Amino acid sequence: MTEPLQIETTRFGTVSAAPEAVLTFASGLIGFEDLRRFVAVPHEPESPFVWLQSVERPETAFLLLPPEFVFPGYGPALPPDLPADGRLWVIVTLPPGRPHDMTANLLGPIVVDPATNQGRQVILENSERFTTRHRVFPDAAEAGRK
Repeated sequence: MTEPLQIETTRFGTVSAAPEAVLTFASGLIGFEDLRRFVAVPHEPESPFVWLQSVERPETAFLLLPPEFVFPGYGPALPPDLPADGRLWVIVTLPPGRPHDMTANLLGPIVVDPATNQGRQVILENSERFTTRHRVFPDAAEAGRK
């Protein structure tokens, strides 16, 4: 049995992960092309949120959300070379102290092949209905303006 990796992080302290649980992004993520290896760290029990923690850079982690939790029917047209059963996540931006202003990048979802743990961030083409700053709680934003 292979020893678990001990990953030092600034947000979570030391994270232990099985080597086979490491998610590999051959091209990195947009703006972070030099980071290729990540582990998924649950936000808290029963939460749909997951942190994508970099193995290479302790201070880098992205908050992810399976889009179906807040965007029913999201189902973007993904490139045919991606697995049909891939895990789909979107990167969430949470402004400090303003959770009602949370946005999700629906234009650049992350897809992970569950059989290989190979991941890729996809830029959806010809998709005018999705944005990089899609409001997660649009009703809260409207209530804040009244």
